[in-house]
Amino acid sequence: MTHVSSLSQRGRILILTVMVTILCGGATSVASAHNNEVGSVPKDGAVVTEQPGEFSVTTNDELLNVGASLMQISGPAEAPEYYGDGCGRVEEASVETEAQLGAPGTYTVTWQSVSMDSHSISGQFSFDWQPAPDQVLATGSATPPECAGATVVTAMDASGAVPGAAAVAVGEDGVPTIALVGGGVLLVVLGAAAALIARRRRDRAEARSLAFH
Repeated sequence: MTHVSSLSQRGRILILTVMVTILCGGATSVASAHNNEVGSVPKDGAVVTEQPGEFSVTTNDELLNVGASLMQISGPAEAPEYYGDGCGRVEEASVETEAQLGAPGTYTVTWQSVSMDSHSISGQFSFDWQPAPDQVLATGSATPPECAGATVVTAMDASGAVPGAAAVAVGEDGVPTIALVGGGVLLVVLGAAAALIARRRRDRAEARSLAFH
């Protein structure tokens, strides 16, 4: 009976060890992961003949709506001007803005937002604007628009987090919330593993005591 019980305890300890490994790897991957761009409107490299009106970029995970998103539209490449107010509106995993385009040519959309781990993410895509004859062209600005309340890409702290966004996703001690949750679970698992090991040692001691008697 002692042999069967020992095997059962070894199996549970092995399972707990695997759980600890998975939790450690999972917490690390979540804390270090950043959103990736998975699509845009217009599509990168597309030929556009009608005013899009709305521009957007979609990532592979939800974004933090903390007022730090930017979306600047500029073109044509030969003599670029800026269109729209430069502000990005977060909708779940997307950043959106409205604008009307000007002269024909290649346009670039540059965007910035904040991922769920509080880090700034940014990117850009381009498209070819070839307006149909009936399209009304807008007048651009020679200077980039300044979106009130937004933080530019370069204004990050030493950890790479956007000021203001960090308070949403990071605890007061600077440790990401996900890390605090993962750490608490790890402590519970480790405690359970220690209890099983102690119980196994007691069973062995009792078995030896019975053998001598």
